[in-house]
Amino acid sequence: MIVGNAEPTEKRKNLAGERAVDSKFYLTEGEAQQHIDPSRIEVRTGSGGTKTAEYWIVPSGATFDSTGTQPVDESKVKAVPDHPKPAAKKAAKKAQ
Repeated sequence: MIVGNAEPTEKRKNLAGERAVDSKFYLTEGEAQQHIDPSRIEVRTGSGGTKTAEYWIVPSGATFDSTGTQPVDESKVKAVPDHPKPAAKKAAKKAQ
């Protein structure tokens, strides 16, 4: 379980969700290369009031107390890699 938080003063509305989704991406596909099964990680937003993502380990058979959190719609919030691949360079024009 990953719970993303945001400060009330942050301008972008969805930063808490983005933090949670970015953290999940890092663990499943990102540069950490942990290759954790994405279906094992649920992402939520919380009301921590800080620029953080909290990681909670929920043992098999246990339940997470989701009070004060909301699920993130991952079809609307996409991961933004911390270090995206560089853009392709344009081919140089040949001198005539």
